[in-house]
Amino acid sequence: MDKWPKPLREDCFMYIHDSLLRRWPVLKGASTGCQRALCVRLQRFTLCPGDMIYHAGDCVGEIYFVIRGHVKVIKNTTLIGILTSGDVFGESFWPTRTGRKSKASVQAITYCEFEVLSHKSLNEILIMFPDYWDIWTDKIKISYELSTNDNNVFTKDTPDELVKYVENERTAAPIKVLKKIREKVQDPKQYYYDLNAKKTVKNRTQGS
Repeated sequence: MDKWPKPLREDCFMYIHDSLLRRWPVLKGASTGCQRALCVRLQRFTLCPGDMIYHAGDCVGEIYFVIRGHVKVIKNTTLIGILTSGDVFGESFWPTRTGRKSKASVQAITYCEFEVLSHKSLNEILIMFPDYWDIWTDKIKISYELSTNDNNVFTKDTPDELVKYVENERTAAPIKVLKKIREKVQDPKQYYYDLNAKKTVKNRTQGS
């Protein structure tokens, strides 16, 4: 596929990631050109029950969209939450910040399917489409941010029996708590406009 013409490759990836684009507002709200660029950079993969996604202390430089399945979040051997289809976890993105270390481990409970967007790929997208920053910051909802979230994902209404069961068994418990992660910013949109302008000048210089 690497040798295919760029438009054909983008058409194929648009088809592969169609459900993700229609389901998540943060991707659905992007322009057509931005969506095509995103699809080329998104990665889809599956994991088996028991597979580890992150260990505590790992650097986190991605954003995971859970398509199917259930994962559990573990901190200091204690189960603190379950994420499932529709949840997003990983690390929120900031232009000049490198990946931080995870404070918890994440493990697949069932067979899982994910769409993953790396911070590196998102950075490339924002350089090409600076206007996408507004959509990203407004509509991205991260259920659990691994580097900064110290809270228990379970609500006070979650039965203790369920928590104990999931700690020891693989189960498809539909527990989901959404939390919007927002950061105070100065002007990241202008940051990407500046990078876009530099890239344009560089391309013109190389082409002349």
